[in-house]
This record gives sequence, C-alpha cells and structure tokens, in this order.
Amino acid sequence: MTSTLKSKVLSATKWSILSEIVSKTITPLVFLTLTKILAPEDFGVVSVAILILNFCQIIIEAGLTKTLIFKQERINEIANVVFWANLFLSIVVFISVFSFSHSIADYFNDDRVINVVRIYGALIIVSGISAVQSSLLQKDLNFKKLFWIKLLTTLTPGLFSVPLAFYGYGYWAILTGNIASQILQCTFLWKFSKWRPTYSFDFKILKELLPFTKWVLLESILYYSIAWGDSIIAGRFLGLKDLGVYTTGNNIVNIIFSLIFTPLFPIIFSSFSQVQHDLEKLKIYFVKIIKYLSAFSLPIGIGLFSINEYIEITIFNDKWASLGVVIGLIAIKDSIGYLISINSEVYRSIGKPDLNVKLSLLHLLFIPLYIYSAQFGLFWFCIARISTLITIPPHIFVVAKIFDFKKSFFWNSIKTNLFCSIVMLLVIEAFKLFLGENYSLTYLIVLIFVGGVSYISLTWLINKTLFKEIIDVTLQRSLIKKNV
Repeated sequence: MTSTLKSKVLSATKWSILSEIVSKTITPLVFLTLTKILAPEDFGVVSVAILILNFCQIIIEAGLTKTLIFKQERINEIANVVFWANLFLSIVVFISVFSFSHSIADYFNDDRVINVVRIYGALIIVSGISAVQSSLLQKDLNFKKLFWIKLLTTLTPGLFSVPLAFYGYGYWAILTGNIASQILQCTFLWKFSKWRPTYSFDFKILKELLPFTKWVLLESILYYSIAWGDSIIAGRFLGLKDLGVYTTGNNIVNIIFSLIFTPLFPIIFSSFSQVQHDLEKLKIYFVKIIKYLSAFSLPIGIGLFSINEYIEITIFNDKWASLGVVIGLIAIKDSIGYLISINSEVYRSIGKPDLNVKLSLLHLLFIPLYIYSAQFGLFWFCIARISTLITIPPHIFVVAKIFDFKKSFFWNSIKTNLFCSIVMLLVIEAFKLFLGENYSLTYLIVLIFVGGVSYISLTWLINKTLFKEIIDVTLQRSLIKKNV
C-alpha cells in the first residue's frame, strides 16, 4: 500500500467513524423525543413503511451498486449502466408498490398503510437516482463529503418530525422528516459527486454484471428476511400497536449497543484484517476479540434485563406497556449474538464467505415458531426471538473446526465476563430488594451506577490482565502491538 493510499484510507476511516458517532448520537435524541409525544401505533405504521422501502431498495440495487464499488476498470461506463438500470427498476417497483398498496394494507389489517406506502414509496425513485453517486464517493474513499451529507440528513428528521409530532400529525410527522432527509441527501449527493450519467446504455456491460449481482441479490434478500422477518410477522399477527412497541424496544437496544460498539468495532476489524492471512495470529486475536466483545455485551445485556421495568416506567409513559419486556429479552439475545459478529470475517479470510450465508439460513427455520408464538402475544413472540440463539452453536462448531480449537473454547473465552455479569445482576437485584420499588430517574441512574461499579470492580479483581488490555486497545486504537 502506497503512502498516499494509506493516508487516504486512514482519513476515510476517521471520517467514517465520526459519521457513525454523530449519527448514533443525534438519532437517539430525536427518537426518544418522539416516543414521548407519539403513540406506539404511530411507530408501527412507520415500521411498515420502512420495511417495505428497505425491501424495494434491495430489488432496485440488485447488487449493482456493490459491483460498482469493487470494479477497477471502465468505471464511468459501468456507473452509467448501473444508474439507468436502478432508475428503471425504481420506477417499476414504485408502480408495483402503489398498485399493491391495498393488498399490503390487508396483510397488516390496517387501512392507514395504503396512503403511507404510496407516499413514502416515492422515496424508492429518490433512492434509485442517488445510489450511484453514493457508491462512487465510497469507492473514492471520500468519506469527508459523506460525513457532511450524513450530518445534514441526520439533523433534518428532528427539524421536521418533532414540531409536526407536537402539533398532532402522528406517524406523518416521522414520515415527513424521513422524506425530507432522503430528498436532501439525494440533492447533496448530486452536488458533491462530479459524475453525471450519459444518454446511453451498454447491454453487454449489464450482461457481464448479472452473474455477480445474482448472488449479491440473493444474499441481500436472505439478510433482509433475517433482519425484518420478525417485524413482518409481528405486524401481521400482533397488530401495529405491538409492532410499534416491538420495533421501538429493538431500536432502544440497538442504540445502547451501538453507542458502545460503534467506536470499538473499527478498532477490532482493522486490527483483525492485519493478521487475517496468518492463521496462527488469527487464532490468537479471534479469541481476544471474543473476550473483549463479551466484556461489554454481556453486562449490557444482563444489566438491561435487570432494569427493563424501570426504563419503561421512568422514561416512557403508560402508552408503552410491555416495552420493558421487549428491551430486556432482546437485550439478552443481542448480548450473545454480538459475540459471533466477527465470524463472517473469519469465513472471508479463509476464502469461504458462503459459510456465513449458509449458516444464516438456519434463522429462516424459526419463522413458523414466530407465527405460532405471535398467537399468544408480544411476550411469547420475544421468547421465540431468543430461541434463535440456538443458531450460535453451529457457528462455534465451524470456527472450532477451522482453527482446530476445542469445542469449549467459546465457553472458556466468555465465562469470566459472564460470571462478573451475573454477580452484577445479583447486586442490582439485592439493591432493589433492600431499597424497595422506586421509579424515579434518580433511582434508575443509581441502579446503573451500582451495576457498573460492581461489574468493573469484580472484573478488575478477577482478571486485571483483560481489564488492562481493553484499556490499552482503546488508547492504541489497535489490538496488535507494534512489535508484532
């Protein structure tokens, strides 16, 4: 890697991380403000609009924009083909969504969905005409411009949605903010990108791209099914109110985990990539990463489970009944799920990226369970979501085989952090029992403080080495020591 390219990559990484931090800071504030004003049904309607739009975007891009990022030759010609293909598909998909809006509303048993899908669906075309510009900026590692675009578009929803929500516009307040944000993003992408399409189309190039895009499209649809399948089922069988509670609970858990892992993941992945071709070093750092991830994810998940009722009652109002249950159960699921987030990088490093796709297919087996459990309400639906943790042992087995680890390697990597997290849980429960029920904000902060101090203190006493390593990693911005 030349010094110029290295400098460009470092600059891109810096702006990319900064962009994520800004987004993960501003978005939660707007989101929490809206939950104080709007009802769960409003968020349920918005969730339907978002899940429809996300699926349409997968169809529109069809893997073409990802292909553009990786191509090194004939960039302008390929970009031109991708642009016009995206535009054509976006128009076709929008017309389809508009035509089937009644059927979509029937599926979710709510007529409000008809106009929401039709109006919000216009963003399908907006996305279609800006995807190439975004991909080219990423390809050129021009994350500084992308940062300013993301900053402006992150601020926009709050400027529109909060006032409109205050004046009683309900779910339209959120949708209007999102629409304004997307239009503004499209405008700035065209302004900052120097590339412009020409009035030509090369079918030979499209034919060359299709074999690659076919697998990218299938993989994207699979991951969409995993990410949104639960919401699609919840909206159908639980109703839009419970869908709003469920998606809001998921979002809160994601926000909390993101605040911790957004700065940490770039350090982990960049360090991991430096040793990915050295199997022995890869084995060492893989185990370290699991220890580091579990040091954060397990106490967060178990801690949220312990205080979920206090979060619901203290921060939210009576409209959000059962939100605490969702937060607690999903936090447990995600705290363990995060521990295999690095596995996909292992599969890529050994030249078998298909392993992650194949193992992800296991999640689809749980769809019948989601449908069945939804008949009994939101609580049992969340229990069914936790059952997907059964898919983790196959990941552990595959990695153990790749690295020639003992089957107990995963347990040995997390057991100390799990023990400290359970002790933290017992301390919080004892504190609640001793002082009695109190749903003030001060009491919630005290519970978080007591839990945090007990976990950190016990971790320091039991495993000072791990504690010091995490601090060193954070300060050095790398897992790898300079002499390695």
